[in-house]
Amino acid sequence: ANVPFGSYRNNADKLAVIGSIHAGQSNLSFATIPNLQLTEVYEYALRKCLTTFIPLKIYYTSKLVLHGLKREALAYCEEIG
Repeated sequence: ANVPFGSYRNNADKLAVIGSIHAGQSNLSFATIPNLQLTEVYEYALRKCLTTFIPLKIYYTSKLVLHGLKREALAYCEEIG
């Protein structure tokens, strides 16, 4: 679509996470695990870091912990760092 990624905090940005609409959301409910994973795969395919996606990576890590995936969350944090 040739739409650049923007910040999920900016309602004017058209794309923050693949597969969801962030505009008008007062919380992170738009950031579902499948949508975060789709964005992660896209980011990997680009082979560069989307700096606006880093806060959502941290949120995704917290979801991994809540699902009992502490080891995976730690490995993911190390990768982000």
